[in-house]
Amino acid sequence: MPQPAPSAVGVPETDSSPRTIPVGIIMNGVTGRMGSNQHLARSIAQIREEGGVSLPDGRRILPEPVLVGRNADRLEELARQHGLESWTTELDEVLSDPAYSVYFDALATSRISSSRQPILAWSL
Repeated sequence: MPQPAPSAVGVPETDSSPRTIPVGIIMNGVTGRMGSNQHLARSIAQIREEGGVSLPDGRRILPEPVLVGRNADRLEELARQHGLESWTTELDEVLSDPAYSVYFDALATSRISSSRQPILAWSL
């Protein structure tokens, strides 16, 4: 009997495959204008509101972001506005969480070089 073709994310299609596949995304620097408006509000939040991204086999990929930044009050407010529970000011802590496999950098260009060391170590 032939095996089912792998799906877009490399998981074989079976009757026991989850219908929704969560993808943890570390969104660093999201309190800035581009991070909060373009990337969070107009992209990730919209995808979440639509129930995720559909795969050809009927399953959906659902982004599960954690907002990361320096200002706890702004992070908490952004999370509340978008119906999110996860936010932190501790980048190193969230980088060690296996629930998050994607890192998204929305830092201002002037802040990027000082933040790259932990990210480079995480990606290895």
